[in-house]
Amino acid sequence: MSTEMMVDVLFILLIFFILISNIKKDSVKIKAAKVDKQKSAGSDKKTKEYVLTIDKKNNIYFNNKKISMKELLASLKKAKKDTPKDHNPVIMLRTDASSSSGNLLEVFLYLDQAGLSDNVQCEIDSKS
Repeated sequence: MSTEMMVDVLFILLIFFILISNIKKDSVKIKAAKVDKQKSAGSDKKTKEYVLTIDKKNNIYFNNKKISMKELLASLKKAKKDTPKDHNPVIMLRTDASSSSGNLLEVFLYLDQAGLSDNVQCEIDSKS
């Protein structure tokens, strides 16, 4: 009789941990970044590319013009506004490997506020 009770308790604990693990997994929602550089099949619009660079001293350049972090949001909004209607604005993000991750996060915040967070492509160099 004592082994039957032990099996029941173990079975209940197993169900409890299975349910908790599913709840934890679903509690964090993320939108993964797109890595491929190909056009989507449904998009026939041309692209207008803007280059956003962060160097190793955390200086920010927008289309090769040095700007401050305070000017970045206005520059991004202007770029989106100035992009022709038949084009999609694309931000080519280039960062130095030794630049601050805090600056990168702030840049992504401004990209989101300007409505351009879905239009970012990252330049990546391989370590070979």
